[in-house]
Amino acid sequence: MTNNALGGVMAHPSTATGLTQVYVTDSEVSGRTASGAVGLYSWGAVPGAVAKIFANRVSISNVLDGLIVTATGTSSIEIGNSMVVRNGANFSQSAPGVIRSLGNNHISDATGSDVGALTPLAPR
Repeated sequence: MTNNALGGVMAHPSTATGLTQVYVTDSEVSGRTASGAVGLYSWGAVPGAVAKIFANRVSISNVLDGLIVTATGTSSIEIGNSMVVRNGANFSQSAPGVIRSLGNNHISDATGSDVGALTPLAPR
């Protein structure tokens, strides 16, 4: 997914009972720093909605925001074996949304500021 106007992948249920799970593997999102261009975006749009993204072997670079989870509903991203580099913000986490990192990711060199924190995810 390169040079797309809004970037890569969004999990976005819009009802209180909605559940959206997205699995992304062996993929690239890159090359669009315009407003709204994101790599992976998990957003439960209303209270009760559940949005989950699971990513493995994904490269995200040169977009406005690499990984985003929002505070409405339940939103999460779990990422492993991936590279998230040279984005405006490599990650933007708003509680109670959570970004879980397996610990074997390369996340560095944001051109702006990252927001929030990554939660370590132990391999099992």
